[in-house]
Amino acid sequence: MAGKIKIKGNFIVAAACILLSGIFITAGICQCKNGSSFLHNLALKAEGEGFSGKWLNNTLGKGDDLDNTDNVSFAAWTELKGEQVSAKDGTRQCSTDVCAVYGESGCVLPFDRNLPVADRQGCIIGIKLAEELFGSHNAEGMEIIWRDNIWIVRGVVKKPSSLFMAQAAGIADKIAFDRINIRLGNEKDRRRAGENFINRHGLYASVLRWDYLYSLAWLEEIIPGRWSDFQGFKQNFQKHGRAVELVENTGKTAIEAEGLYCKEKGRQLFITGIFFLTAGSIFCLKKHLL
Repeated sequence: MAGKIKIKGNFIVAAACILLSGIFITAGICQCKNGSSFLHNLALKAEGEGFSGKWLNNTLGKGDDLDNTDNVSFAAWTELKGEQVSAKDGTRQCSTDVCAVYGESGCVLPFDRNLPVADRQGCIIGIKLAEELFGSHNAEGMEIIWRDNIWIVRGVVKKPSSLFMAQAAGIADKIAFDRINIRLGNEKDRRRAGENFINRHGLYASVLRWDYLYSLAWLEEIIPGRWSDFQGFKQNFQKHGRAVELVENTGKTAIEAEGLYCKEKGRQLFITGIFFLTAGSIFCLKKHLL
């Protein structure tokens, strides 16, 4: 009798562990996908004061051609810390980090609403900022004052919750843009794509490989054209090391930090799911051994 109770107990525990493993693994995969949404496009970081306003005016909005085969669009942007924003009626104001974009905002935040270059009064805000300024997250069409200009809310996003993203094409001469996000076409080699873009436009910039912090896909980039090319292996490892050092020492914007947070949380949830799956398997094995 006692043996049957123990077997039944092991079965219940095993079933509970397997159920929990499914929940945690699914949640982990969803979180990782969310992180990928924030970090999907390739990012460049300017070396020095920022990208030339003249170059941006002459280039942005025209598109570019990557390797003469894959079309790619891009946007310049920067995050301005501690900017004062207020509701148009002046009743509420607060300090927040502003994401100023020159180009289609979908290159920077590649989901939800988009701010095209022509929409020079449009902005997208996070749900927390909407509630602080308007007392409600239903803020589409509301007006915000930032830097003595009026910005019309085109959309409200859940994350980043304190986001204020403005289409800054009309005030580009007053802002130093230190980031470029590239929406890649069919190009899968991110390092090659970034280097080609930099060389084509003669930019002083580096590729920010956020994916090196959460993905092992870089292992493919380490392999040179020939396995016997040991010097090629060495050079690729050195490039990878410098790229990792760069992203680790680069200040993260709210969008980049949110993406990396989702990736890390997803990884933790996935590992927890594997733990419960292993525990469930052990209890199932006990059931068969008894």
